[in-house]
Amino acid sequence: SSLLEAKKGGGFAKKAGGFGTTTTTKTKTKKKTSTPTYTLNKGPSIQSYLNPNLFTNPSTLQTIKDRIRNGDICVIRNAFIPELAEAMYTELDTTDTWSLNEDYFEDGYGFRHNNVYSKNDFSPLFLSVNDMFESPETKSFMSDLTGRDCSGDIVGAPSYYEVGHHSLPHTDHIGQRSVAYIWHMSKDWRAEYGGGLYWCKEPLANAYLHASFNSLVLFSVTPHSVRFIVFVLFGRVLVLYWKCVFVSLL
Repeated sequence: SSLLEAKKGGGFAKKAGGFGTTTTTKTKTKKKTSTPTYTLNKGPSIQSYLNPNLFTNPSTLQTIKDRIRNGDICVIRNAFIPELAEAMYTELDTTDTWSLNEDYFEDGYGFRHNNVYSKNDFSPLFLSVNDMFESPETKSFMSDLTGRDCSGDIVGAPSYYEVGHHSLPHTDHIGQRSVAYIWHMSKDWRAEYGGGLYWCKEPLANAYLHASFNSLVLFSVTPHSVRFIVFVLFGRVLVLYWKCVFVSLL
């Protein structure tokens, strides 16, 4: 099956702000032990860790470029090399540094989910992946891919949604953010568990992106990039994300 999945649609859904890190509730989850399981030793660029099949046919990258530059969301299945994806899943599943973050705002935006926001709490693997996202080589590649200025700072954090967790409609269009990508790391997920990403520009039949393992979601951040994470409904199944947002300071 194709690595790529299209999400195409029409106009603006509703006014919404970007996600924030202001919290009214912050508590630690149960302590776990984290053991590094992979070393990023293939170079500093994201290109070295993406699925090699993305580069075997020039039309694949061109399709990604076209979708992002057209304002569509782009979903890449089996996005990263398996050994990195499995190691990241293991670390996310065993880290002891999750904090519960919850807040609600007058414009209607609100969220409830677990995160690791402080780099002081990042494991060695989290830090090395963050360094990969922040490298000049990755920024240059993403600038060429998206047509946006990706030369600024990076804002990134792992997220973990459990039963009752959600993120209401928002765009990330704050602080001069230009491009966002979300690395979905949920195994054995079923649509009825909830927790899906809903892309508001889409007709209902094609708007849901259900949680999955090793899928990379890319989109250009604009006032129209409205999406939300629906409530997680069932069981203890984890929704594990790595979120990175390029920020242009020019």
